[in-house]
Amino acid sequence: MTVSRRGFLTALGGALTLGFDVGCTGAQARVRHARETGELTPNMYVSVKRDSRVGVAVNKAEIGQGVTAAFATLVAEELDVAVESIDLSFPDSRPEFKTSSGMYLTGGSTSTKEIFMPLRRAAASARSMLVSAAATSWSVPIAECRTEAGRVLHDASSRSVAYGDLTIAAAQLSVPESPPLKPRG
Repeated sequence: MTVSRRGFLTALGGALTLGFDVGCTGAQARVRHARETGELTPNMYVSVKRDSRVGVAVNKAEIGQGVTAAFATLVAEELDVAVESIDLSFPDSRPEFKTSSGMYLTGGSTSTKEIFMPLRRAAASARSMLVSAAATSWSVPIAECRTEAGRVLHDASSRSVAYGDLTIAAAQLSVPESPPLKPRG
């Protein structure tokens, strides 16, 4: 019996689908995690903790090229937090960071170039969710809110709130697909 490539992939996909039970959606898991830990985890790179510290998963090896400094700086800039408030981790057991070959790769001095936009978008998603949560709680337009030093501010009412106080509310929001990035300047 001859099986076409398409037939094989269809059968394989069906088998994998039947054998994989998530139990809950990503949104449900994000909300449950936030309620249990107080931590906002909108994506695999960035998390905002209850104490307003920011976790950054570094999926490249630090071999003297400044990868950890680059990751921390990119997230700090996009989230409007001090670099000192960034906690870096190397999630060596997380499969979502592996390449299609099943390996974690670092080489060719391309780590920062490869991660530049994905990491900015990851941090911008977290910032967007935090701002939306604050604006909703204050019943003000999102456009009237801004971020600074790990806080969301509403200048017209002189209100501000630390990121850590917004994590649970922000986790209940949808993760934006195309969050607004900070201007280059």
